[in-house]
Amino acid sequence: VVEAVVGLVGQADHHLDASDLIHNEVLANGEDDDGNGYVDDISGWDFHWNDNDPYDDTRYNHGTFEAETSCGEGNDGGVIGVCPNCMVLSVRTGDAFIMDGDNFARGVIFAADSGADVLQAASGTLGHRAYAHPAMAHAHPRGVPPVCASADQTSSHHNSPSPAPSAPPAQA
Repeated sequence: VVEAVVGLVGQADHHLDASDLIHNEVLANGEDDDGNGYVDDISGWDFHWNDNDPYDDTRYNHGTFEAETSCGEGNDGGVIGVCPNCMVLSVRTGDAFIMDGDNFARGVIFAADSGADVLQAASGTLGHRAYAHPAMAHAHPRGVPPVCASADQTSSHHNSPSPAPSAPPAQA
């Protein structure tokens, strides 16, 4: 199972992981080898900075926590997630919980087209929903169910992580 964590993705660490692949000259050769329009996207994609490093300068590490909670293997002393044998596809769409809706939509399409089996989004957008609707509609018939958290229960505004009927928000 490939889980696409769309939103905030935290810093890489001292463990060998997918983020280390982008620094390997053999694997990251400066070419779009799979022809999807993204050069060296072997570790996911950063739609905030439009590059192949979804781990850079995130202030909150919220996506890292979400990925660990979902897919943590527990073999490094960390938590065991609900799907410890799942792989994570990192898709960064902003540097704060509230992000540009167009970046979110591009991330959803990228995840669905990259083979994600489930889409996890723990972020929100203010406005720009027109592009998010077709993005979620693009993922749904490909069998990519979204799991979205809005977390705006004490907010003066309403976040919009799941603008499509196929994406029921979950508040935790």
